[in-house]
Amino acid sequence: MSGFTNNDGSGLVGALNPQGIGQALRVDAGGNLLVTGGTLQNALLNGKSFSATTGKQTASSAAIVACSLYNNTSANILLYSITCLSGSTRTHQLTRGSSNLSLGSNALVSNASLGGNSSLLPAGNVTYANSNQTISGTALDAFSAPIGQLIEVLGNGSLLLLPASASNSLTLYLDLAATGDWKITYRWLEI
Repeated sequence: MSGFTNNDGSGLVGALNPQGIGQALRVDAGGNLLVTGGTLQNALLNGKSFSATTGKQTASSAAIVACSLYNNTSANILLYSITCLSGSTRTHQLTRGSSNLSLGSNALVSNASLGGNSSLLPAGNVTYANSNQTISGTALDAFSAPIGQLIEVLGNGSLLLLPASASNSLTLYLDLAATGDWKITYRWLEI
């Protein structure tokens, strides 16, 4: 929708809201689109937003540790946040695959609506390993994380969809140079 004007006279982008009133798009202090309401908020309010975390882990030596999320359920899994903390500045990798890696330890899965329903992902579908792993799957991204700083792997509003009944996995591998702490957390909607 055109016709909106900024304070300096330049045009703004906008749209009609549900009441048919023209409204300009808003941005936060960093210039990122500010989104209110919509899918994420509605899913959260309806108890369909979940998280899974490894919690704080400590690798006993240099290792490639991992956390994997596998979907073969009747729900679409829409990942909207992946965060990690690493005790190493080495290059870490996010991969996709088509099988359940069953890494040995179940991640703690919880509903973002405290006391809400359980996830449709069964126990054993979000797992992690605190021991050396071989990287597998198709690379989606690689990055270096500053030591001891929380990193948002899905940046700038990125989303990843693991479609219902399609046997998809997403695995984040952290390459630790020595003994050190690490953690990985996934956040998603079940739609």
